Amino acid sequence: MKTIFLFTLTSLFFFVNDNPQHFLASGIHSEVPADSIQKAADKNDSIDVLTEVNEINNDSRFFIPKTFRSGHVEKTTYDNYLTKTDYGYIIKLPASNGVPTPAWFNEKLYISGGFGSKQFYSFEAETGELNWAINLDDDGPSSPIIEDSILIFNTESCTIFAVNIHTGKELWSYWLGDPLMSAPTSANGIVFTTYPAAVQNNTGDPALYNLAAKYSHVVIAFDLHSGKILWQKRIDGDALSSPVANDSTLHLVTLSGTYYTMQQRTGDFISAKHFRATSAPVFADGKAYMSLRADKNGESVSEQFSIIDMRNISLDTSYAKKEAPYLDAQVQDRSQLKAGAMSDDAGNGFSSGAPVTSGYMKASENIGQSNVSTLQNFYGSRLLFINGINYSTMGDELMSMDAETGRENWKFKISGDINESGGYLATAPIKAGAYLLIATLNGEIILINSVTGEEVKKYMINEPVRTQAIAMNGWIYVTTTTGKLVAINTNDITITGWPMLGGDNERSNNPS
Repeated sequence: MKTIFLFTLTSLFFFVNDNPQHFLASGIHSEVPADSIQKAADKNDSIDVLTEVNEINNDSRFFIPKTFRSGHVEKTTYDNYLTKTDYGYIIKLPASNGVPTPAWFNEKLYISGGFGSKQFYSFEAETGELNWAINLDDDGPSSPIIEDSILIFNTESCTIFAVNIHTGKELWSYWLGDPLMSAPTSANGIVFTTYPAAVQNNTGDPALYNLAAKYSHVVIAFDLHSGKILWQKRIDGDALSSPVANDSTLHLVTLSGTYYTMQQRTGDFISAKHFRATSAPVFADGKAYMSLRADKNGESVSEQFSIIDMRNISLDTSYAKKEAPYLDAQVQDRSQLKAGAMSDDAGNGFSSGAPVTSGYMKASENIGQSNVSTLQNFYGSRLLFINGINYSTMGDELMSMDAETGRENWKFKISGDINESGGYLATAPIKAGAYLLIATLNGEIILINSVTGEEVKKYMINEPVRTQAIAMNGWIYVTTTTGKLVAINTNDITITGWPMLGGDNERSNNPS
């Protein structure tokens, strides 16, 4: 095992211990807790709302906006941002708070200036040199996607932008609504995102209005190249992290825990079920896997994983039930994360925290977070599927489980006080060549053997990380809660294969 310490405030780096090795042991299992074994899912955890969703969307009284004003982009410069280090470089971005996961394409990085900024940048991936910089008329740019040389991202307030990846020139944009807390997705030449659009009380029927008012958000589809609006549909909240594209279908979990499946081309609903889902689905071998709330009335908050039968979009089996203070609103409201989020929100104009239009109350009930900044960066316990094994960071530990049976292979404990800190102590894992890779709130970047759960190498950056890392061509890139991008040259080109949030522009979390 090698430990490498990277001090982000200086250019001093050093390492200790031996060279890393791949551990070739297999079939290593820890003692299996009773709750980790596969069991039939509780069908009461699923409420079918498809009929209701279609009725609301087919009622012309609950109209959806058809016209939007454009955003604005202008070229700018950026100086005195780069610190070279022995193992790469550090970029100080304009905001002093959280920076979403960047994207890598063709030896270049594309990155938000941070939640408190109105800038977006392109840098050379291996040197940190600036390619272009743009000012936006909205703050809080999201994690981007890249398709066909078009870079697409949302801003928290309140616009989706498509710009030329080589120059930053604006191609199209729409001011959609305030706030936008998810990142866009693209597939098959279509861009998908969500925005708030309150239902108007013009029915004369209070009961009907109260029903329709639940469907406070819209999922919208654009043509990638022209920006033409293709379709729009009402849903019951903002997307959790991002929509997910899979073949010809679109999958979306809202912050309130409802799981929608739709046709990409038309927006027609295939299914709409309230599962109390706490992360977006991952697809493999004809199945979907996702995390769900597992607690019943009066029980302490807990979470588990479920297999979704895609033939009828129903809960099949569940496993790995775990206490989940990281989803408990009472715990989160007393945490350091909450205090910081209130300050971050105030800096973006939300002096009292998230506005009603965000749907923060339903989000708080489901995932424990209730601020614009924390909801924008919430990724949850999303699974990573590799060769029949599921991996997930559940609060304070990284877990390896058989995808079908839930049998626990190993756990990797992450140090820290999860209740005091709030949220997760480490990021969702990525597949970086032969390794798993996580970053922690303690400022560690850890490479882990996926078979044994053994730590192979650790980089200490001494800056807190709460967003998924990326890794390409032997370089690791992480963004910090203090407004920095840290780039590390591992000198191992096999550490690669994860260029953006979710691994690809479909946000699959399972890139091929």
